Amino acid sequence: MRIWLAEVPARFDTALEQAYLALLDEPEHAQLGRLRFDALKRRYLLTRVLVRTVLSGHAPVAPEAWRFAQNAYGRPFIADPPPAAKPLRFNVSHTEALVVLVLAEGREVGIDVECTRRHAPLDVAQRFFSHAESAELMQLPPARQVARFWDLWTLKESYIKARGMGLSLPLDAFTFSFDGARLALAVESRIAEPERSWHFWQFALPGDHLLALCAQRLGPRVPVCEFRSVLPLREERPLMLNPLRSSSIQP
Repeated sequence: MRIWLAEVPARFDTALEQAYLALLDEPEHAQLGRLRFDALKRRYLLTRVLVRTVLSGHAPVAPEAWRFAQNAYGRPFIADPPPAAKPLRFNVSHTEALVVLVLAEGREVGIDVECTRRHAPLDVAQRFFSHAESAELMQLPPARQVARFWDLWTLKESYIKARGMGLSLPLDAFTFSFDGARLALAVESRIAEPERSWHFWQFALPGDHLLALCAQRLGPRVPVCEFRSVLPLREERPLMLNPLRSSSIQP
């Protein structure tokens, strides 16, 4: 299982921008044209090209040939995949400065990244998180509440994205708890999900970013997370990152 990190540049040089634009399909060009601000345009363009080039590194399909659709909850997936691409699952998240993508074969995945320097809406926790999560957060010293909010938010986002149902899953129907570097998930029966069906990780990234990753549990083996830093069509290099916490730590 690999995760790609792509920093959003202040600008693209002309040759790279033209190469990126050549990979987009008509709906993507239309969406790009609807964006008003250059920063949003750069991030959108980078995101779409990252998805296309990463997928082409794992199946014999040209980057510009991929087609995508969305499920009933808005989650993108590969439309009419060729046989080599059928097991591929991907998910994307971004901040203003960073785009991240996770790719796996044969297992559902979800990813979320947040810049923890920005305002943490603690009232969201009180209104929408589970009672246990909200109570635990509010008992922390004020200086630690912001960090715990982002811990919970990123994990919750990764989970609902992995399940492909977005906010149709009520955020108070599942609870994350922390024991040092170990995570645990408890799920209420009303959303009908076995509690041990998923692996979770959290990673600290440069620039005060926090990343949470959720991957479907398929057997006793814990998937390995391999990170890559990338500027599509230009450069790619491995990154060594150790998780802050995980649900897969052996007792």
